[in-house]
This record gives sequence, structure tokens and C-alpha cells, in this order.
Amino acid sequence: MDINQIFELFSSSEDTSVETTQVSFDEHPYYYIGMFKKLLLNMNNYNYNISLSLQKENPNWSVDDLVNMGENIIFNRAYSFISKLDLESPIHIEILNTFSDTILLKCLEVSLKHFENIEEYENCSFLLKVKSSVVNVL
Repeated sequence: MDINQIFELFSSSEDTSVETTQVSFDEHPYYYIGMFKKLLLNMNNYNYNISLSLQKENPNWSVDDLVNMGENIIFNRAYSFISKLDLESPIHIEILNTFSDTILLKCLEVSLKHFENIEEYENCSFLLKVKSSVVNVL
């Protein structure tokens, strides 16, 4: 076995004109839906960790305040993902229809309730549109 022949396999004489494409899944509707569901399904774990972090910032905050702040952070972050769906785009609608399930429906309902309670009706409006699309599929 000639060691020089092995290293020739990695030589730079290859054709470098081949273009490669890079796909970013964090800009995909499936990712938006998945992250929305993930954040809300794991809310207890995230809220616990957020509460611990916030308590280090100010130990005088009550447990209820910490829980409320944690929930606001989680719901707003989850909404930031689902709000990237373009309900006018056929591709986004197709993916929403494909991945509509009862879990997504429940996450939407919980989010709607949260944003109604804090009176953020613009968020409610968008979530209702998504929910109606999901309900039509189920």
C-alpha cells in the first residue's frame, strides 16, 4: 500500500466549479410550526428554568410574578415562530394542512386564551386565522 496514493485522494486538483446549495431549515414553515408546538408543549420545563434565572436577577420577586413572566416570555417566543407563517402562500398553507393535528390545535387554543387574557388582540386575530385553517383540515 502506497501512502502517497491515499493522500492523492484528497488532492485539491478536483473540479471546484461545482456549486453547492445550503438549505436553512430555520426559515421553513415546518420549522415555525414545530417550534411553536415545542415551546408550548415544554412550557413547564422552560418556565422553571426561566423562573430560576429571573429569581437570580431579583430574589424579591414572588413566585407568581416569576411564573407570569416566564409564561409571557414563552408565549411571545412561540408566537414569534407561528407568526412567520404566510397564510397567503400556497406552500405555507400546504405545510400547515399537512402538519395540522390535535396537538397543534390545542397549542393554538392555549395561546389564544393567553393573548386574550393580556388583551393582545392582534395576536389573537392571527392565531384565529391559523386555528380556522387547522380546524378545516381536521
